[in-house]
Amino acid sequence: MENKYLGNVIKSFRTALKMTQKDVSQKTGFSQNTISNHENGNRSVGINELSKYLNALTVNDFRFSQSTFFEIAEDLKKNGSSVILNNIKLFLKIYEYVTYARNNDSDIYYYHDDLDREAIKIFNIILGTKYNEDNITYEFILDIYKQILSIEINKSDPKLVEDNRNLALIKMTKFNKEFLNFGFNEPKTHNEIINAIGKTFDLEEQSLELGKLLKDIPNYTYDYLKGRPMYKTYTEKFPQEIREAREYLKSLLKED
Repeated sequence: MENKYLGNVIKSFRTALKMTQKDVSQKTGFSQNTISNHENGNRSVGINELSKYLNALTVNDFRFSQSTFFEIAEDLKKNGSSVILNNIKLFLKIYEYVTYARNNDSDIYYYHDDLDREAIKIFNIILGTKYNEDNITYEFILDIYKQILSIEINKSDPKLVEDNRNLALIKMTKFNKEFLNFGFNEPKTHNEIINAIGKTFDLEEQSLELGKLLKDIPNYTYDYLKGRPMYKTYTEKFPQEIREAREYLKSLLKED
């Protein structure tokens, strides 16, 4: 790994966390000159040094894993950019909520596995929607977090889970992205309303299809966390919300 990429990651997280080189110097014991050389790639960052940086660049007293920083640096090296660094404020807001949930929600505390990986999965679901670091809420992230955890630790038949888990995650990610985008802005023009009504039928079909898939892999963990079978979220809750949205959109047409 070329050090300029790892140094870039360190600098990006430091600035996004609104920390100065002096702040980091006080936490790591490195001189500001050393930090500058690390960040600019003029001096190599050893494993022990990286560990000190991670101890300084914390969120809710949780430190990022070394593998996360290495993976982001590898993205920079291969692609010339990093999706996480390009949207670092969103990622840090999600990480803030994920770590808060780890400290304050008993279900997350007992069932979480890897905070970094779980935050990245939630980040990938939110990315590309119209939600950002300014309008996502803790309750919203917590619900997605519990959905992800409940799928990953499903206690039903291992072979069935192996066959369907990835498909369920792919379909859930696609549906959540489209559902979030759909609900964010109210259509204004006649054509926008017509298109939105058409989209409700597509979303309802996606939700019912996903619910059918989830029904074949009973998820007792989610039942415990949410108090209802997971598949019913997609066969009942979301379709009902979508149908209500459709009727509302139709009422807008009558007013138009």
